[in-house]
Amino acid sequence: MREMVNVGGGTAPETFRFESNQWFAEDRPTASKPRLPVAEKDGIYGRDPR
Repeated sequence: MREMVNVGGGTAPETFRFESNQWFAEDRPTASKPRLPVAEKDGIYGRDPR
């Protein structure tokens, strides 16, 4: 997947809130942190959820 979050025209990304999500790229765990339009609070990246 190239973009995990698509911020289209007419949106206000500064109003988005990402909090406590777990992101895991099974094929490349070290590349699990997505490029989000704003900083995430308490996100978990690269840890296998199993």
